[in-house]
Amino acid sequence: GDRAFKDCKNLVELTIPETVKSMGKEMLNGCTSIKELTLPYAATRVEVANGEAEVNDQTSIPDLFISYGSTRDNTPYNFSPYAVSKITITGGKIIPDYAFSGLTTLEEVDLSGTDISSIGKYAFYECTGLKKI
Repeated sequence: GDRAFKDCKNLVELTIPETVKSMGKEMLNGCTSIKELTLPYAATRVEVANGEAEVNDQTSIPDLFISYGSTRDNTPYNFSPYAVSKITITGGKIIPDYAFSGLTTLEEVDLSGTDISSIGKYAFYECTGLKKI
């Protein structure tokens, strides 16, 4: 649900199982020590990662940390307080639009266990620290 792990500052690694079909907005808000995150898909809802639902302002991975608001054209996310450097995606059919956008601390994305067939627009926009996919 929304803000489920809010301010769990000592949490450094988290794996969400494939049985989870949706993750609430700001679920990881304030979890500034998470370095490695394993998710069942590259969105907040499985329908988005399977191409069955449209992307909106609460469907990208950054929305798990910080609420973006009503449009992506406003102020960019500020991930400087966060430590997330590696995200592993274990399923889903696509990488949706904006999936990782704004995750400036992200260095590595592991998609090796997936059958991803397409990558959406702006999926890695402003991922300035990204070194390896």
